[in-house]
Amino acid sequence: MKTSLQKNNHFNCSTVNASTKLQIARQPKMVAMPSTFWPNGSTLDIAFIDPPTPAIKSKIVAIAKEWLPHINLQFNFVDSAAGDIRIKVDANFSGGQSEIGTGARDVAMEEPTLYLGIGEETSELLCRTLVLHELGHALGALHEHQHPDADIPWDRKALFDSLMASEGMTEEMANAFIDYQFLPQPHSEDMIQNAYDRDSIMHYDVHNFTTVGDWELLNKGTLSTRDIELMKSIYPS
Repeated sequence: MKTSLQKNNHFNCSTVNASTKLQIARQPKMVAMPSTFWPNGSTLDIAFIDPPTPAIKSKIVAIAKEWLPHINLQFNFVDSAAGDIRIKVDANFSGGQSEIGTGARDVAMEEPTLYLGIGEETSELLCRTLVLHELGHALGALHEHQHPDADIPWDRKALFDSLMASEGMTEEMANAFIDYQFLPQPHSEDMIQNAYDRDSIMHYDVHNFTTVGDWELLNKGTLSTRDIELMKSIYPS
């Protein structure tokens, strides 16, 4: 399912399950949610449901491991379909989706906890951005563009019109999606909220046509200095 916000080389992360026709699911809000952090020092089993080709799987594993130098966790990629994190790779899936941290425990064992819209034609930049971003969610990080200090001049009508072009999207769903996925969230004592980071891997691409004025920001597909600092503080050695 693609909208004008979901172009071939455009990064999109959704917490909406495509199989349920845009029913609003768990929503990331900002920076990091301590209640979903994995036990520090633990090993996470990571499985692939309906494994992709060896080349795509190898690429995903290599990119995912870029988090490891910055966290006191280990990744154990298993051949079975059972894992703490269960990845579904589907070239027809628009963007990515992940449960937040230990929220994966609430998903039935036979179901994926993380989706990646990656295929043979996916660009290197989009592949890197999807994998690092969704693994960030799986580790407990939330959307940086929804940081309370992110002063992004969103054009709500442009966002709404693009979402309404999606198959199965109602006005109610489009408005809820904008509130949950794009707009800033308030300060909260339940969140770790460091300074707003424009360079975060957890930041959406922001295109001019979705903002008022000349405001654009494109994800670089790399972990920022503050991404690394945040993860080191969550999972210290």
